[in-house]
Parts: sequence; structure tokens; C-alpha cells
Amino acid sequence: MTTTNHQIALSDDPRAPYTVSFTVHFADGSVRKRLRVGLETALKFVERHNISIADMEQDVFENWLEKTKPSGDAEFVQSQWESSYEFHEFCDDWGK
Repeated sequence: MTTTNHQIALSDDPRAPYTVSFTVHFADGSVRKRLRVGLETALKFVERHNISIADMEQDVFENWLEKTKPSGDAEFVQSQWESSYEFHEFCDDWGK
């Protein structure tokens, strides 16, 4: 059994503010898993799988982008992202 495609994103549950996603590969097939976890568990997940802060921010940004579907040019979208709740939560939790 191996795991790949590790991702982490903000969830909408204040009791478990992060969703970790990964694919578990078994001999008879692969299964995608998503778990809602607290900050401490998210930190352990990131450490164990060598996920960089930049990769995590990219995952959070892509989830925000899909959810909000902002309009405008790249600079305006970047400005909206940096003003978003998701961006500020990410920065607060991960010290960015």
C-alpha cells in the first residue's frame, strides 16, 4: 500500500478546519480519501508527506478559485485572493 496525490485545503467545519486528501493505492485498486482534521493533525500530515507551504497555498488558492470563480485580470484576481477569508486563515495558521 502506498499513498500519493497529497493535498490540504481549508474546510468549512470550524471544529476540523482542514481537509486532507490523498489516494491510497492497494494491489486491487486505488481509493481517494478525504478527511477533515484539526490544525495539529494537518501539521503532522504536512510534515510526514513533505508538503511545502507553497504547495499548500496553491491547493487552498485553487479551491478558493473553483468556489468563488472570481472575474477580472490576473492582478485583480490576485488582489481578491489576498483579501479573502481563506487566504487570511491560511496565513494565520501557517505563519505565511
